[in-house]
Amino acid sequence: MDADHHYFQAFWDETMLPDMLWDSTAQLFKPRFNNILAYCTASLMNQKLGFHCIDKFIKLIDKTFSKSSTAKISTRPAVLGEGHAELWPENKPAWKVVVLKHMRDSNDPGSGQLSLTRLDIAFFIHHAIADGLSGIAFHASFMDSLKSISGLQGSPSWPMAFNEIRAVPAAIEERVDCLSCDCTICSSPGACGRKAWAGAPISPAPTLDFKSLVHIVTIPPEDLSNVLKKCKKSKATLTGLLHSLICTALWHGIKEDVPGFRSVTPFSVRRHTGASERDIVNHVSFLTSYVSRTELEKISTWEPGSAAEDQQIIDLARSFGKEIVTRVKEFPHGSMVTRQNRVQDLLSHCRSQGGTERQYTYELSNLGSTSNIVAPEGSGMELEKLVFTQCGLVAGPAISFNCASTKGGPLVISITWEKGIIGEATVEHVASELETRLRRGDIDDRHQG
Repeated sequence: MDADHHYFQAFWDETMLPDMLWDSTAQLFKPRFNNILAYCTASLMNQKLGFHCIDKFIKLIDKTFSKSSTAKISTRPAVLGEGHAELWPENKPAWKVVVLKHMRDSNDPGSGQLSLTRLDIAFFIHHAIADGLSGIAFHASFMDSLKSISGLQGSPSWPMAFNEIRAVPAAIEERVDCLSCDCTICSSPGACGRKAWAGAPISPAPTLDFKSLVHIVTIPPEDLSNVLKKCKKSKATLTGLLHSLICTALWHGIKEDVPGFRSVTPFSVRRHTGASERDIVNHVSFLTSYVSRTELEKISTWEPGSAAEDQQIIDLARSFGKEIVTRVKEFPHGSMVTRQNRVQDLLSHCRSQGGTERQYTYELSNLGSTSNIVAPEGSGMELEKLVFTQCGLVAGPAISFNCASTKGGPLVISITWEKGIIGEATVEHVASELETRLRRGDIDDRHQG
């Protein structure tokens, strides 16, 4: 499951808020989601789609905070984790929108008046039909829809009915032309030969008592700018640096024996498939990387924060960056789609993993920076931050790091995991170390090449 979660400064008449949201969302879903609804709902395949109940897929949550309250900090991850833990019902669309209204007491405590200070608009959608960039597409289109209704007087008509059928978007396997390729890259064995620390085994009954947890780390714009400048000086990519810092933090935080770490790095293949930035599709692949215990021990040889440790972190970051560039250029050879095409019975393959050892330590998914989400002019709305989250990966890596930022805004790293797979104390340590290192830059200015 993917979710993109955005924070907006909003100064609207709160009595109009639900109608405006529903109308805007409905306008967005008319051109972009009827195809997904038809695709996901078997009973509606090849039938005319009547969509009269969009409000069943929009949830409004009111939260009241005092001026000094920090409760909203813990409320956001809780709402996201709860949304990720819910199972998608059969014969229903695999998406939903959750709106969290942050209400604040007025200056006069006895007045009983509340003011709307912030909106969190969360878009949840099943990963089978959408990737992380689809969340950005949703919110960009959502803002466009708000622009078109900003001049409306009074409440829009409700319910709205749409009966238009759109073509189902092309699946990634329909756009990849080497599904039967037998080249060296495509025919090579999987990359899971070497042992890696990967948390607790895959649950034999993953849908029972499943809980998805979220921890959010925010790196302010000024600190992010410093990190990017130092990455450029050191000839390292931000993604490579994040990989290196994650490995370092995990190495420091895990008390068990660690033979090595195996990571997963998803990457978009839309430029190969022809999908646009506004399409809601799942057009991604991924690559894996391995860091041995020997490499990890090199980092712990040096004093934390020292120039020598910085150099080891930079060296590892460059190594990650070079490998990612090389492997991305190989697409579609050896890709996820090519390998999955060779699985005869995918359902049985997935079910057979229950109770087995995990193969991957962590996933790092970096959406990069976007400037596509623009609030209507004069609306009083200001984009505060963009958060990209996933549910705990049932059969995948033990922990996931999901990154997104907006132009001129902060870098937000959401750490997500399934409860019981990795200790919460370990996650807290990793989050704290990541934030500390990124906020101080943690790349010595002397590293030039």
